[in-house]
Amino acid sequence: MSTLALVSNAWLDSSTEKIRSKPVPWEGYQRANLVTSDELNLIKRVDRQPQTKVQSILVTDGQTYATLYLKLLKKLVRVDTMQYLLVMIGDALLDHDERIPLFTKRLDSEPELPYGPLLRACTTPDEFVQLKAAQILTTLLSSEPGPLPNQHVQPFLNTLASLIQGSSPQARDVAVQSLEALLTRTECRKAA
Repeated sequence: MSTLALVSNAWLDSSTEKIRSKPVPWEGYQRANLVTSDELNLIKRVDRQPQTKVQSILVTDGQTYATLYLKLLKKLVRVDTMQYLLVMIGDALLDHDERIPLFTKRLDSEPELPYGPLLRACTTPDEFVQLKAAQILTTLLSSEPGPLPNQHVQPFLNTLASLIQGSSPQARDVAVQSLEALLTRTECRKAA
């Protein structure tokens, strides 16, 4: 079983399929100087490509794409683009637990990565962005080999608590599954 499957929700899966098929205005982002030409070239290699082609690119350039997706998630705030980036991260991780370290690797040049952009995504008003980010964060945090830093755990647990108290059944479902996976970690039980 894939670690991403720790959190499974039919609405999330259905929405993922719809988002995967929507175009993203990457060239417009480059014209607005939000995306560099190098980032645009990397994205074009995987954007709207068959999963088999994307997976073969990730075999050789996985770290490059993990960092790219997280950096773009950090700097782009349009909901449809955040949705797409989260889908790409989820696709990279689905059935490929060996790629989790690519996303959890700390970068001296980007101290906010990997968790900062995902935590921020959990607080956006869009429900898909919140829940997909929660699914990915649960996967990454539950797979961390070392102790989890409280500055990431506590805000995420607070977000999950808010989702459980909300009125959305899919949000409650994802939040409960996330807590179930995370509470196996001592740091999470102490923080809760």
